[in-house]
Amino acid sequence: MQANQANRVIKFLKGLCLVMFLFLMATNMFWGYQYFNQQAICNERSYVITDFGTFSAYQTTGDRKTAVEARNHIKVFMTNMYAHEANNFKHRVETALELIDKEDGLAIYNDFKEGQVYENYVRNNARTRIEVDSVLVDMDVQPYQGRVYAKQTIFYSDQSRTLPIAAAFNLVETPFRTDQNPFGLLIQNWKYIVYKLDPES
Repeated sequence: MQANQANRVIKFLKGLCLVMFLFLMATNMFWGYQYFNQQAICNERSYVITDFGTFSAYQTTGDRKTAVEARNHIKVFMTNMYAHEANNFKHRVETALELIDKEDGLAIYNDFKEGQVYENYVRNNARTRIEVDSVLVDMDVQPYQGRVYAKQTIFYSDQSRTLPIAAAFNLVETPFRTDQNPFGLLIQNWKYIVYKLDPES
């Protein structure tokens, strides 16, 4: 009788040990996976140093950009570079400068300074709005080539004036996507082109 009880206890303890062993193995495998997964994420994360600070980023190796991303990149750039008022002028221009190469971006910014854009906003309590009519991007060439056509409306006092803005440009892929450049693209060779508006528009 006692021998049978002892055998049952031994079997129970063996079973318990087996369950505990399997549980510990599964737990170790889970945490091992989590560790290597986090290591992989950390290895992909890099840091980008710009004139406006240092930002974390993720590598985009092999990440093929789409035409939708290219068009949205240009629309975000146009909205920030050409639509502002005194209160948000600096922030919007700095946001736009993250999307274009330094030389072309500074050329646009210097045009704003020479034209006293900020001073006119303050002096005339003015603001500008941009309406992008179309963005055309050829993704079959390297670098990507495109054109953008837009209308900028200037509001001051009780008046407004609409002017055309159009440009040809190249787009190159960057190694990283960041919060400041979510599409991982950079505008180059920004050149203004003729765009005649319909008198009734």
